Amino acid sequence: MDAEQTTPAGVSRRDLMKKAAVAGGLVWVAPTVLASPAFAGASGCPSCTDGANGQLFGIKFQQGSNTCEGPGSNPGGDGNCGAQAGITNFRNGCCLITAGLITKSDSSGGMNFVIAAGLQFCNAFAKCGNVCFTNDAQKITVTPGANGATNVRIDCDGDQQGLSHIELFVCVNGTTIPAGCN
Repeated sequence: MDAEQTTPAGVSRRDLMKKAAVAGGLVWVAPTVLASPAFAGASGCPSCTDGANGQLFGIKFQQGSNTCEGPGSNPGGDGNCGAQAGITNFRNGCCLITAGLITKSDSSGGMNFVIAAGLQFCNAFAKCGNVCFTNDAQKITVTPGANGATNVRIDCDGDQQGLSHIELFVCVNGTTIPAGCN
């Protein structure tokens, strides 16, 4: 069989196969890129901030403190990692801690969070010394948890300056926003 057979439209079989392989590669690559932590980090869940698809909430904890605070939305502000990355349109998420939708526990050198099913993890930052890290596999680990929950571990293991604070951003569907968050 001749490898250069052409279709009735005049396209060679080899060209058709190349185009199909390229198209197939694009279809396969696109979901991988869109689901990657780097994409989520760069976007900060943009579809979440329009209200129709949910609301973006942020929490911040200083190392060694159990006091939740809003991360701050001033990109020039000292220590606001999310704001420096362009995440400035969010609500204070401490009410999600109060409602039990996000739980926090401390462990050696870091903090662990469990985000309840129905909430979408968007981004996390670890400020190690004076440097903000996001989606760094050595500083931030995101894994599936039980019953659809998401586990997030944030730490500065191996960094001499240690953990200064963390910032965590989640998207909450409008129907699951607790009364205390309105």
